[in-house]
Amino acid sequence: MDPAKRAGSINSDSKAGNQTLSEANVTPQARRAVAMLGDDGITIASFWKSARNRDAAIQISLKQYQGTAYIDCRTYITNPLGRMVPTQKGVTIGMKQLPTFAKAIGDGYRRAVALGLLTEKSS
Repeated sequence: MDPAKRAGSINSDSKAGNQTLSEANVTPQARRAVAMLGDDGITIASFWKSARNRDAAIQISLKQYQGTAYIDCRTYITNPLGRMVPTQKGVTIGMKQLPTFAKAIGDGYRRAVALGLLTEKSS
């Protein structure tokens, strides 16, 4: 059997009409939303990693890669030119896992408050 045909037969991105299977269930509204993210994404929040260290920050962004949206939680550091640049330290969460991730963060926050680890609630 031709290797290209064999590889194509097990490829998860095999074609369904003019769309790949991964694109087949995406709504037009979702496609437009992903397109709005552009190459740089949208920054949701940015805060210093600690009160004493103003050289490192955590940035949470909504981004896309090859048409797939995700949340990027990443550490940024100040480079020698004074600009914040991303590091390899971070996590990306796909849209399917975002509700589970958000619930886990909320549960962690509520547990920290209940244990007295946080002295004030923030909104």
